[in-house]
Amino acid sequence: MEASQNSDIFEQARGVIAARLDVDPDTAAHILERVSQRERISRDELAADVLVSCTDSRVALPRDLYTNGYGFESAA
Repeated sequence: MEASQNSDIFEQARGVIAARLDVDPDTAAHILERVSQRERISRDELAADVLVSCTDSRVALPRDLYTNGYGFESAA
């Protein structure tokens, strides 16, 4: 994958996580970074999985990407 394409995928995943967890986009990016490090997968691979999970319920994501388990304040 091309670097700009990876960046686009990450930005889209960041938006998905922001909406899913009701946090601002910067917090969503931070969550994606932390989860990718903890799960020992690349940020880009995790971002791609997040996007696929939007249309394929068979794709399991780390639990923290479904609930705001980080204690971050919601964007609202």
